[in-house]
Amino acid sequence: MKTTMQCFNTDRGRHTYCVVLFLLMIVITAFSLMAAPDTFAAGSVKTDLGVYPEPSLLPLPQAGAKIVDPVFGTTILRLTDGSQGESKCGVPYSTIPVFNVNSTRAYVSCYPNATARFFQFNPTTFVANGKTTIPVPPVNLYQYWMIWSGANPDLIYGNNGTSIYAYNVASQTISLVVDARQFLLASERLNWQMSKSENDDVFADTFDGSSENIGYIVWRRSDNKVLLKQYESVDEVEIDKTGRYLVVTRFGGGTGIWDLQTGTANNLSAGFYHKGLGHATAFTVMNYGSLGHRSLATPTTMTKLLPDRTWNFTSQQDHFSMLANDEQWGMASRYSLTGSGVVSAFDNEIVKIAADGSQRVRRLAHHRSVVQNGNYDAQPKANISRDGKFIAFSSNWGNATGRVDVYIVQVPPVSPVVADATPPAIPTGLRIQ
Repeated sequence: MKTTMQCFNTDRGRHTYCVVLFLLMIVITAFSLMAAPDTFAAGSVKTDLGVYPEPSLLPLPQAGAKIVDPVFGTTILRLTDGSQGESKCGVPYSTIPVFNVNSTRAYVSCYPNATARFFQFNPTTFVANGKTTIPVPPVNLYQYWMIWSGANPDLIYGNNGTSIYAYNVASQTISLVVDARQFLLASERLNWQMSKSENDDVFADTFDGSSENIGYIVWRRSDNKVLLKQYESVDEVEIDKTGRYLVVTRFGGGTGIWDLQTGTANNLSAGFYHKGLGHATAFTVMNYGSLGHRSLATPTTMTKLLPDRTWNFTSQQDHFSMLANDEQWGMASRYSLTGSGVVSAFDNEIVKIAADGSQRVRRLAHHRSVVQNGNYDAQPKANISRDGKFIAFSSNWGNATGRVDVYIVQVPPVSPVVADATPPAIPTGLRIQ
């Protein structure tokens, strides 16, 4: 500092020396910033169990713009806004993928009329554009609830109550997968909450009678065979990624788990409601304010993922996603039931939790959605891409009565552990006894 100050009080003979000194200081500063760890003022991904309140809201960007989460340091892209006349847009659900199999397309549902919107997405530049719709959809197609193919990045599946269809986003063409009326009575219709296996072969859904769900059905495409049809009033059903296990969510909290290979069922009186299904596995809540990972073959045996009472249900609710190929991590989004701020760890957050019981977490973003009076649209319902690099969620961005839109948080890669390559010092003073 003393040498620097002398430059402001020097004669012309030292001018060149001072210029060189200042340039050297600029270079040193630049290199120090480049080498600094990812703990800059905007925050960084958290891996502890602390409480992180939400700071003041950042200005809301327009669609296509990005902001940095001030607590967790992640970049968030706003995917939709009202510039094209939609009253709101949202993620259909935490188990319904926004991203296709290679993260080159994104699907959301917009209102009025719950219309499907498809975006081209560049996973390298983190840019979305080219929004399209289905030009001539089948009559009564449930565009609110469509499921990307597990193999073809251009295909997405949906149903209209009587048939299942595949829509090719690239060619904008619709093809019939199956006319489900061959398996249903005249009064029965498939519901909108369809699910399917990762290989696009096994489809499952509830079906309606005159007024409510009266049963559920599982159909295999490869041999046009009904694997299961049950008459039972239930809330919803979901097939796992393998197509072998069907999870039945009953009204009142009970859960049934069908093994379609053996034709047997496990019935859990203390079942699970929200869940993320992997390959014959489930990521759910468990007793004493924790999370659990379980095999669907032995669903009463669970691996506890967090210490007791660190996943608070006093004022928060959640959704889970296991859509990523890497099932070593589950993903959850938490939201307040009353629109309140952060009180406990993980409140109002999007977070990844290790599925092996190691209690590792990667806390990625505050979703900033205020959920009041049971506002379903405002619930974040976050889901993760197959490559695990992006998470889409719904948010009204701090305004309980404001419009809901879709945002995408970019998941930073896990920093590799760098081994110390320094050779050990040569020992001195050794002697043989």
